[in-house]
Amino acid sequence: MKTKQHKVGERFQKCKLIYEVREGASCEGCALLIAEENHCTDEHGDRFEPCDTVSRNDGKSVIFVQVGEAKD
Repeated sequence: MKTKQHKVGERFQKCKLIYEVREGASCEGCALLIAEENHCTDEHGDRFEPCDTVSRNDGKSVIFVQVGEAKD
């Protein structure tokens, strides 16, 4: 099954949170990164789409930035 990949600048909702896809050369600033442990909470890409240049259709490295919460 092919996973939908959001474009850079696009916002999407997941688990009642709103994320924005932004270009990023590293994981710094990504909502999925536990900075203190230098660990990605979705390192296998099970919950989110791919973020690395090799796996993405657009060839860009991206991060996911939480920008809000969904209103019920």
